[in-house]
Amino acid sequence: MLRASRLLTGAIGALLIVTPAQAELLPVEPSGFQHFSLEAGVDLSQYQAIALLPCDISFHKNWQRNQNSNALNSRRMRDRDVEQQRDNMASVCERNLRKQFIDDGYEVVSTEISGPQILLVKPIITELDIRAPDLNSTNIERQYVNNVGEMTLELGLYHSENRKLLGQANDWQEGWDFGYPRQVNRTTNNAEFGRMFRSWASALTKLMSPES
Repeated sequence: MLRASRLLTGAIGALLIVTPAQAELLPVEPSGFQHFSLEAGVDLSQYQAIALLPCDISFHKNWQRNQNSNALNSRRMRDRDVEQQRDNMASVCERNLRKQFIDDGYEVVSTEISGPQILLVKPIITELDIRAPDLNSTNIERQYVNNVGEMTLELGLYHSENRKLLGQANDWQEGWDFGYPRQVNRTTNNAEFGRMFRSWASALTKLMSPES
């Protein structure tokens, strides 16, 4: 029996109601995630719509410092650059999760709407490592990497009416290995990280399917 993650139990602040009994989750396999757990008796197939909360982003430890020690970068990454990268990745996360949920047949509704058939979803990204971030420098730079980077997802599933924690997923992904150093920029980074977000969304909707 698993306890709810501290990240998830604090993710929605005062809106979230979690007691120790509510936070006891049972592992589910196979799930499409490295770790997935649900409260006993929860049937995800009852949910026909998804309310998607904003995606929280945190970077790999020392990511900024490591980027600044990289000889390929002609200018240092400042704190405001880090925030721009964070905001961009949060947008990529929300946009791609939303698109995949809709493509898989689920309505995505406002988080201000609640109901017995609405699942509240909170994505949290940790250990994000963008190998070659595009800093929009005026210098003409070409950056080459074997893959765009890696990240870990922590996904919280809540009942939209009482904000009770129903389940959680954890998974790590790394970008496809190009097989050789390939030139990348913000567009290619966003596309590849977007693919990873969509794969996570698809894994969740498969668990929500009545046929699962």
